[in-house]
Amino acid sequence: MGIDNALCARHNRRMITKDELRKWREARGMSQSELAARLGVDQSTISRIERGDLVPSPSVKIIFNSILAATPPRKKAKERA
Repeated sequence: MGIDNALCARHNRRMITKDELRKWREARGMSQSELAARLGVDQSTISRIERGDLVPSPSVKIIFNSILAATPPRKKAKERA
């Protein structure tokens, strides 16, 4: 099982943390605005969640997991060459 699959399996049992959200979002080359658009929320909401100023509702956490699990990480320039 690859690391991404292992993380997805782990996150099916518990919801991702603010630090994990940022790490996964950035690994996928996704901006806060892009993630917000996919969730149907404002970019400021994603920013507040990542800072720990806002705790997302359980339904938003489930959607985070679905979006981030379905979006594979982007390869770095060295890996693509």
